[in-house]
Amino acid sequence: MSRFILRALALGALLVAATPSRAQPGLPPAPAVMAPAVMAPLAERPDAALAARMDAVLDAAHAAGTFDGVVLVRRGRAVVYRRALGQADRAWGVANSFETRFPWASVTKQVTAVLAARLAADGRLRFSDRLDRHLPGLRADAAGRVTLRHLLAHTSGLADADRVAPTLPLASDSAATAAVDAVLAADLDTEPGATFRYTNTETLVLARVIEAVTGQPFADVLRARILVPAGMTETDLLRDDRVEPRVPTGYVGTGAAGDPVRVAPAERIPLYGAAGALAGTADDLLRFDDALLSGRLVPPALFDTLTAADPALGFVALGVWRYALDVGRGAAADLVERQGYIGGYRALNVLAPGDDLALVILSNAGEPDLFRTYARSGFSYDLIRAALGPVQR
Repeated sequence: MSRFILRALALGALLVAATPSRAQPGLPPAPAVMAPAVMAPLAERPDAALAARMDAVLDAAHAAGTFDGVVLVRRGRAVVYRRALGQADRAWGVANSFETRFPWASVTKQVTAVLAARLAADGRLRFSDRLDRHLPGLRADAAGRVTLRHLLAHTSGLADADRVAPTLPLASDSAATAAVDAVLAADLDTEPGATFRYTNTETLVLARVIEAVTGQPFADVLRARILVPAGMTETDLLRDDRVEPRVPTGYVGTGAAGDPVRVAPAERIPLYGAAGALAGTADDLLRFDDALLSGRLVPPALFDTLTAADPALGFVALGVWRYALDVGRGAAADLVERQGYIGGYRALNVLAPGDDLALVILSNAGEPDLFRTYARSGFSYDLIRAALGPVQR
């Protein structure tokens, strides 16, 4: 992670409130969709055969020092597997549990993308909107012509932050805000839509747009439109001005020879804002998945829009990746994946829409290989194979 990106992420805590909510010119009136009522809780239906497959993978990883954390599986509207392993805090002997609130890192971007989709369903914005439609004053020949779709797919072409603002101090939130302003004011590095380049800044710019179209702070919109409707009572953006309960210590190292377990270097996670500052329980992330797969957060057509992948750009979609994966059961599995990593924390959120299944993996220790699923190898691939098992009829 570049030093500037850490600075620029401070914008997530300081997104600028804009004009009061109002209909946008040329957009349809907001329809009455997706009532904010909280969904009924998920049932608990343990699956013994599934548990045997999952336990075999998790026990081996935990014994090797490569996984501490929580894993959940949802099939239909039921939790069919749950397991918590290892220590939330080794110095105090506190075990990980289903109440542990893990930082979700960049899984936050997936939640932010769904929030934008809810606003699109309300007629507040469109993914095809240019930035200068909602953020007046941007250069029409540069950032102004970047669309919200470009931001979500990391193809905006916005200027490299380290090049346009390399000397601003990490400790200054106002300087970090100015740095993102500098990115928006600079020439583009590439043509919008042409090149994939992953940054956190793009999601922070999207959060500015969300504030502009709602007239409310990003955190308030997130809570009202995502967290409350999905029943995510144990999830919120981390903040510097309060003690955050039940957040585990992050560790690195497996305990093997030459790789001792140690506390991960400190990260100021609240600076990541809309791009990476959410923390919550594994159950809350599963509730988000359930609300998404059930069509309660966005209509099916918008879910398809969010998850429509571009093979030419590495199967990136909007806030997620979607691809077919051979899991050894005949037909390939259709997977929607979102990864997150910061310091000693790792998160992997996997949806299999065709199986009506979700897999949540949250970790605070070890070196689990969560991000090589597509390569058909490693810890996460083994867990996905175990979770999917035989084709469900």
